[in-house]
Amino acid sequence: MHKVSIVALAVGACGFLCSVIAMAQPEGPQDVSIRSERDSVTFVMALWAEYLHERVSIGDKLNNLDTILAGKYQDRAAIHWGGTGRRDVLYLIDDYIQIRVIVDGKDRLERTPVAEHRRLWLKHPDGSLFDLPIKAPDKP
Repeated sequence: MHKVSIVALAVGACGFLCSVIAMAQPEGPQDVSIRSERDSVTFVMALWAEYLHERVSIGDKLNNLDTILAGKYQDRAAIHWGGTGRRDVLYLIDDYIQIRVIVDGKDRLERTPVAEHRRLWLKHPDGSLFDLPIKAPDKP
């Protein structure tokens, strides 16, 4: 019985030391996955840019863009510029990407839509966005 207690104590101490050693290892593999995630986001943003460039032109009606993006975005909102009717319309694609387009008072695109890093969204009760000057935090 005395030998069993010594063996159990030795196994427990080894488990503890192995845990301490594992926690002290450098963060190398995690850094690789973060770089890989950023590379993936950059790659997908480029795919969105190509997709939009092939399908949308300056002067198109906003409802044309709505049709092209139907089922591909999680939310849509506008940032109004004032009484002119001009506004940014944003489409929230996912946790990383949003698409922004500038629309004139007649609902025509003034610029080609741009895929960009998602920013934080703060929505007014009327559904419009308050334009926050900060990006969404990087994913861990």
